[in-house]
Amino acid sequence: MRNFAKFISILFIFLSIFSPQTSSANTTSEVYITCSIASFGGYKLKGVISAIANKAGLNEIGYIVVDGACNEPYPWILRVYTDNKNYLQTAGAIKTQEIPQGMIREGGGSVPLQFKSPNTGEEWVYIPDINNPNYTSYYAVRDLGAGAQLPETLIRESVICGLDPRNASWVAGHDGILFTDDDNDYGDITIPTPFKIQLAVRLPKGLRETVRTPYGKYSTKLIFEIISEP
Repeated sequence: MRNFAKFISILFIFLSIFSPQTSSANTTSEVYITCSIASFGGYKLKGVISAIANKAGLNEIGYIVVDGACNEPYPWILRVYTDNKNYLQTAGAIKTQEIPQGMIREGGGSVPLQFKSPNTGEEWVYIPDINNPNYTSYYAVRDLGAGAQLPETLIRESVICGLDPRNASWVAGHDGILFTDDDNDYGDITIPTPFKIQLAVRLPKGLRETVRTPYGKYSTKLIFEIISEP
């Protein structure tokens, strides 16, 4: 019995030492930390172009696979365009005052170039040439009122995806109305990778138009460019 009492005494002392002590005052500690986020390296593009256009109307000619990720400071956009002025100077293909749009043929002739992506759905979008005098760079659509229309001659920059909380039409979401449940606060129209950008040319249907697009090999320099904080 005496040994049992001694054991109880030792156990009580042990618990007293390791039991949490109550305090009448709370203590708050602040720890300041910093972290640097490295670039994800941007998008990586690989082209698969092998088709032959042989009919009037739309002809799909291949696609671009986009992989990787972009974490540029937003707002940013991924745009696509041709630069046929510099391409012609480099290739020495033709000499002309008017810069042809789309894909061009050595000796003369051009054909419109279009793309389709997950953001465009089933719609094919023309790829503009940056040297066109009516070409307009991207800007956030904020101040256009309801029913406003852009001039028909204006050629807007073709945006594949981007992140821009200033762009009201992107923030508004699928219903196109701000301050509803589907609002996209960051204006995030990025696309999970990998994804495809399909390419097509549209051959003219009329005889008079066709003579301006003779048979032969057509080419261009297609430029995909990330613009940060446009």
